[in-house]
Amino acid sequence: MSHKNKPNCRSFSSRLVIFVFLSLMSVSFMPQASELTVADDLYANQKFEQAFSAYLALVDSENPKVFYRLGVMQYKGLGVQADSMKALIWFSLAADFNYDNANDIVKSLIANVQPEEKAKITALIERSKSSYKQQGINQNFKPIVNEKNLTLQVQFDDYDSVEEVELQTNDEFLGENIYGGSLDSPDFNEGFDDFTGYATQDGFDVIDPFFLIVDYDIEADGSIRNITTVKSSGKVDSALFNLSMNSFPVPMFKEVPVAFTSRTYLGLASFNKYRMRNDYYRFYKNIVRQANTLKDSEDIKDQYTYAMTLMNFKWLAREDGEVESLFEQAANNDFKLAKYEYSLLLYRQQKKTSQAIHWMYEAANDDLPQAQYRLARMLLDSPWVVHDEAKALFWFERAASHGHIAAKLKLAELKMLAQSQTLHDLPGANQYLSDIADNQSDNPEYKYLKAIALSKEENRDFPAAVKMLRSAIIQGNGLNWDVTPWQKLLAKWTSGGSVTITDK
Repeated sequence: MSHKNKPNCRSFSSRLVIFVFLSLMSVSFMPQASELTVADDLYANQKFEQAFSAYLALVDSENPKVFYRLGVMQYKGLGVQADSMKALIWFSLAADFNYDNANDIVKSLIANVQPEEKAKITALIERSKSSYKQQGINQNFKPIVNEKNLTLQVQFDDYDSVEEVELQTNDEFLGENIYGGSLDSPDFNEGFDDFTGYATQDGFDVIDPFFLIVDYDIEADGSIRNITTVKSSGKVDSALFNLSMNSFPVPMFKEVPVAFTSRTYLGLASFNKYRMRNDYYRFYKNIVRQANTLKDSEDIKDQYTYAMTLMNFKWLAREDGEVESLFEQAANNDFKLAKYEYSLLLYRQQKKTSQAIHWMYEAANDDLPQAQYRLARMLLDSPWVVHDEAKALFWFERAASHGHIAAKLKLAELKMLAQSQTLHDLPGANQYLSDIADNQSDNPEYKYLKAIALSKEENRDFPAAVKMLRSAIIQGNGLNWDVTPWQKLLAKWTSGGSVTITDK
């Protein structure tokens, strides 16, 4: 299968392959620091997968030998999938230091690229250098799988999976006359062919009845929080509010409440085949036509889109395991959105959990903010990942740098309430709370964290903190959240209705 999104750098002559191979085998390396010695020992003992990770973790040291050795391993497929293009970028980083024969290898590799591709590849190398260095830094924040828990699952009362839990969403109010719109709109039908975007409405016109797919966190009390739109059209505010009022059975792992994640399909997205075909036939036919067209494509992006189409319209015909297979194939071909969606699907279904964690890290490594946020939540909440607040903070900050609202909320929490006091940073927490104040003022969790911030300031304003906390409790109760810990804190702060100021 061809990969149209990736430059073709594999059309090398046999003479070039021999030259590069001999060059890689004959290089003499400089003396090493202790961390590099460990990586070298792993390499010498042919523990290539561990060696690749060890070298990658040293990328931020700017040691050209590290870049060169990563190029060697990437080119020869030692401990990592062979990839000439990625090897070329590593060699280019080594060449920036005039390290050994890296310049000669880079020149030879580029010289044998098709002329029409040469300029594109040269530009790609320059764009990629900083991101490859960042990947090395990211390696230090890679999650550690909690192997002993992999065979166990999160339970939702008597439901076999989170996807079987029934939610009250008021879908019965759907109808083309409710809001004056019609789904049999040519504009809407023609635009419904792009699932490659995330949290956007690209390709959609605003129509009614609505179409809505959302991701969200299920907190340890079963409440739904941090709802994120995956795809939407029409007037969805009421549907989002109704969803937020729902509660799941408390997610339990080894009889302990834990957080989880889920995806819900609302409005038109929840229709079965017969309702879709009978009530919105033109739309139904367009989806079937789109699926049939994508199915025959050999383009990786089209295969990913086909997998998304099958997943989002469960009434479409498919082979057993076809969605997972398509996602895995696209992920292995370095399509970053496929890495994320494949991970999330496996995680929700609680199967191949270690693979789900692996692909979420890979997607986060590709700088997808939604993957960075989800990976950070795994590091805080997942029973299958070793808990690590510092690593979670790193990935939340990466997501927040892209404007991710929920990541900023969690950063404020960690910077005030992390178990490790070395992570505490009240000015930083206040900055994140200030950043999201305009669109989070009605969020009980935001108000709770704002109350904490007010209580911790040097010139503490306890009356304002108490007022904010009471407001958080009232709103949280209205959303069926368990606000017992907040009520206990309020009781600690007050006595007989008066504010009690105590040293913390």
